[in-house]
Amino acid sequence: MARDTLSGKCFDSGNLPMTTTEALRILDLTAPISREALSHAHQEALIVWCVGRFEGNDELIAKANEKTADIYAAHAWLKSIPETEFPYRAQTGEHTHEQAPPSNMPQPRAGSQPPPMVQQPRAMTPPPLQPYQSSSSSIPQAGDMAAPLRAKKKVAPLTIAACVVVAVGGVGLALLFSTMKSSSKTSADADLAASAAPATQAKPAAAAAPAGALTEKSTLAEIRTQAEAGNAVAQRLLALRYFAGEGVPKDAAEAVKWCRLAADQGDGMAQHELARAYHVGDGLAKDDVAALVWTRKAAAQGNAGAQFDLGEVYLQGVGVPKDFVEGLKWMRMSAEQGLKEAEYEMGMCYFSGEGVTQDLAEAARWHRKAAEKGEVLSQLCLARQLRSGQGVTQDYAEAVKWYQKAIEQNNATAQYDMGILCAMGTGVPKDPSEAIGWFKKAARQGHAEAQEELGRAYALGEGVAEDAEESFLWYRKAAEQGLAESQYQVGRAYIDDAGVELNAVEAVKWFRQAASQGHASAQLHLGLCYARGEGVTRDDAEAVKWYRLAADQGLAHAQYFLGHAYAGGEGIQKSMAHAREWLLKAAEQDEPQAQNDLGYYYLTEQEPTQAVRWYRRAAENGNSYGTYNLGLSLAKGQGVAADKVEAFAWWSFATLLGHEAAPKDLKDLYATMSGSEINEAERRRATTAATPPAPATAPPASMPPPKPAEVQEHLPTDQRLNSGAVIVDKLQALEGKGTLSVVNNLAGDVCVKMVRSKQLAASFYVRAGEKFTFDHVPDGVYEILYCSGFNWDLSRLDFQRDRRASRFDNSLTYKIETRTEGGSTMRYVDDMTITLKSAAPGTGNAPATEIPLDEFDKF
Repeated sequence: MARDTLSGKCFDSGNLPMTTTEALRILDLTAPISREALSHAHQEALIVWCVGRFEGNDELIAKANEKTADIYAAHAWLKSIPETEFPYRAQTGEHTHEQAPPSNMPQPRAGSQPPPMVQQPRAMTPPPLQPYQSSSSSIPQAGDMAAPLRAKKKVAPLTIAACVVVAVGGVGLALLFSTMKSSSKTSADADLAASAAPATQAKPAAAAAPAGALTEKSTLAEIRTQAEAGNAVAQRLLALRYFAGEGVPKDAAEAVKWCRLAADQGDGMAQHELARAYHVGDGLAKDDVAALVWTRKAAAQGNAGAQFDLGEVYLQGVGVPKDFVEGLKWMRMSAEQGLKEAEYEMGMCYFSGEGVTQDLAEAARWHRKAAEKGEVLSQLCLARQLRSGQGVTQDYAEAVKWYQKAIEQNNATAQYDMGILCAMGTGVPKDPSEAIGWFKKAARQGHAEAQEELGRAYALGEGVAEDAEESFLWYRKAAEQGLAESQYQVGRAYIDDAGVELNAVEAVKWFRQAASQGHASAQLHLGLCYARGEGVTRDDAEAVKWYRLAADQGLAHAQYFLGHAYAGGEGIQKSMAHAREWLLKAAEQDEPQAQNDLGYYYLTEQEPTQAVRWYRRAAENGNSYGTYNLGLSLAKGQGVAADKVEAFAWWSFATLLGHEAAPKDLKDLYATMSGSEINEAERRRATTAATPPAPATAPPASMPPPKPAEVQEHLPTDQRLNSGAVIVDKLQALEGKGTLSVVNNLAGDVCVKMVRSKQLAASFYVRAGEKFTFDHVPDGVYEILYCSGFNWDLSRLDFQRDRRASRFDNSLTYKIETRTEGGSTMRYVDDMTITLKSAAPGTGNAPATEIPLDEFDKF
């Protein structure tokens, strides 16, 4: 049993054998006290005796562990005493030190800030923009959250270095204070011990002249006289003079001396300045623990900046266990004094629901308070909430007003957002050129998303003239900041000869960076590089690995390639069941080539009804092979009732789409039809000619040759590709509108190469007596080369006999032109046809010259 010397009552101390007096002494308290003062004293005592401060000194570590155990015991003892048994009571405010409002607080010397307590701002997210419908994945989409806005804080962060766990009686306390070597300890420890008493126990101020007459503009003599007389305000002002070297030689040690005198009297501003000095080691040994202790004292005195710092410490759990309740308590105190940085943090907490119940209206209220004081990040957050109608009535005009205020402070994110609004025409007139102007302003400040937008705009010619080199430049800048979409686009540029010289190794490097961030298209293209051996050693198993990663994310093209890998046993054990599974996944996403190929597989498995179903889906999506095969099924009555008229209609579509076999079959079918069938067929063909189907989107480069339902053999002893088999296609991503049709009237099959800027852009195969149309040629100048021959070698991608190569004497120039005719604006694209036939050298309207085979082979 132990007797409480204050109340005279005995308590069963159990595992806490101490009296109330002893507990108060351990925490450096005297009664009567408030519960709040008890909490402060407990936390400050733990900070002072943090084990991490004494690393390397076993004696001090042992003492710290002993002291920490006593601190826990004393706090637990005092906290357990009932209100009726112990004289707790609210503080009476016996100290009345002057506390100027934040806006009138003396500023620290040039280049310094009040002592910050956190290393990085909390990752809280402002309201997102509404989606901007664009082909760029960099635009915020519905439900997405924009990147954290907290880029700066008026209070710079305290550097915290080490994490130490102090375990006492099974209780773990995580501390993140700087580890201090025992050899570096100076009198700072003694100073800290002397300063450990809480603010509620501050020494009474010494007698002095009235403080009201003193301001920052007071003369040095006036300030010094009153400082020497013990006036705390004068001591603090004199300290600031010495820190800044204003009217006196700059002397940090002298400044600390006067600052400590004021701080010891309970001057909150001086305590905060002393905390800063401890943090940066200005005039005394650096000591982050002492900095935190003095920040707590200043916060308890009502200093708004210190309350903000302390709130951040608890919200982020820096040096103390993370405690949102405690952090918000101090942050709210600071915000209610009007500190705009604290108002911003309150807004972010309410917006994210971090430590409080999420309340978007309350978030907007706090952001408006800070925004009206000029806090740029709150101006931006408020603009976004007004833009999206989150927590406030949606008001585009008001949103634009706040964006403009943030822009006046040169905020890059506000500039970027304004670019989005101009591109969308939301709250401002739609103006792509104006959007580009804002993107450029933000991009030049290093804003990654704005740089990506510029890359996309220059690639597509939206708001600016199309410029592949400029597009590459901006994509590269954004890619170097880690944006996955930009990294992917840089990889495409290197492999597609778009604004930069071809470099497969560089392409693989950028594809890999984007793929490692989960970018599905980059994963697919990395797989294609492994499958082709471009930029890396060919590795079919590695290709399948990347196909699968992209396919698992739902990318239809990747599912198609994975299906073909299973079908061919390339890099993985052959499995037709798995091949159909993945082709089905791609087909259900309307990947037209997968739909056609799935139809082919069903046909080979004697399921013609299913085959027709998928041929029809492919045809409706503009796939020439699906269109042809649907017509063939209708003509033969395979899986569907025979219908010559319907077959004629679909073969007419296939002819318009450039299918090589459709014209001949169409002619043969026409010869078998009755008069009434011919009339109906002619009617449908006229309709078809007026409204041809849109060609299917071209697949990625290196798409395997399609599998038509029937193959017409030309030379039974030769290996041959189908007409239209694409061997190389580096133009697909550029979404060109021009076409190149090749009619092969030679005896042998041909391989045609399109060369742009002395680099191979595309190559494809055309059989003898057939025609193929390459349907996505972008603007540019192309040299056309071809090699004719027989018996195609699939491994060498070359003919094995009778090879002859030629180059057309004149290059082909593709250029989309926009013209205004009769009040209407029309776009004209180039559709060119080349007929290959034997002729005397130099004759014909497009003469070609025979060239050495090695000249053809170098591309």
